[in-house]
Amino acid sequence: MGPNGAGKSSVLEAFYLVCTARQLSPGRLERYVQQGRQGFSLFARILGDVEQHSVLAEKQKAKALKIFLDDKPIERNSALFRIFPVQSILPNAADLLLGPPSLRRSQLDWVLFHVEQDFLVLANQYKRALKQRNSWLRSSQHTENGADPWADALVTAGSAIEARRSAAVGFIEPIFLEIIRGVDEQLDCAVSYRDGGMLRRDEGLVSLAGRRSSDRLVGATLLGPQRADLLFRSGLVPCSEVLSRGQVKTVSACWALACSVFLGGKIGRQPALLFDEIGADWDGSTLLKFISRAAQFGGQVVGTSSNWEYNGWEEASKRYNAALFHVEQGKVGARSDSAEQGA
Repeated sequence: MGPNGAGKSSVLEAFYLVCTARQLSPGRLERYVQQGRQGFSLFARILGDVEQHSVLAEKQKAKALKIFLDDKPIERNSALFRIFPVQSILPNAADLLLGPPSLRRSQLDWVLFHVEQDFLVLANQYKRALKQRNSWLRSSQHTENGADPWADALVTAGSAIEARRSAAVGFIEPIFLEIIRGVDEQLDCAVSYRDGGMLRRDEGLVSLAGRRSSDRLVGATLLGPQRADLLFRSGLVPCSEVLSRGQVKTVSACWALACSVFLGGKIGRQPALLFDEIGADWDGSTLLKFISRAAQFGGQVVGTSSNWEYNGWEEASKRYNAALFHVEQGKVGARSDSAEQGA
């Protein structure tokens, strides 16, 4: 907790960076370098039931971020964020429903990356084939009656991705419905996966061939996982059209939590949850119920607030014996009225 500008979000940014080698929010990492300093370094120790790891992140001005895992530089970010999955729910959580389909696909693909060992390989194969086919569509080598050299590779990888996404949504939706009923019993929301036309390989090949002329006109492939979406509906109407912004945020946050719960059940450990000022647009009751749901699953939860007593965090911290910290001018210290520190 702490006032605006104290550095609360920077703590979450540091947490996220050492666990994923990625930034939590857009912008240049140089903005986290203190005035008069040449860079910064972050160190973390990840403790598991069996394995333990150390992570060091170093950032110097005008130089790329360096990440060391167990004293060795990592070659791929995936080597790091497979170890300790982290899910973030930020003030703009409502954008999951209000924003473009790519946000919803990315959320689902994050789950599948950790659950399906071959998903990253499939995704890279599909991206490579899609890039090559789009280039072929725009080139002079394309002829209407000639064979499509990239159709088989594209649809093979695409149908595998679509099938995994569709199956995952089927497993996650019951978890989501249970969570959202516990947070706001008045919300009625169903989730479904609208595939991009390649859910079944044979049908995908036929559809791709049938759309070849239109693909040629626009110079891009208009079928495939990159055209898929997650549909959130209240009755027959999209949730984004009938719910308030606060309710849309509740739906988005509950879906993100459901994804984490599903992932935790698959890999045997719950992802860490990062909440940054999620009380905005919610009353204290909704926030308390959501935090309570998140705490039930046993993962590590780190949240920030600039208005602790008003928005339900204080009650949640007492109920779950959470450690309280105060951030001021970039310094973190234990809150003086915290009786004891919890997990």
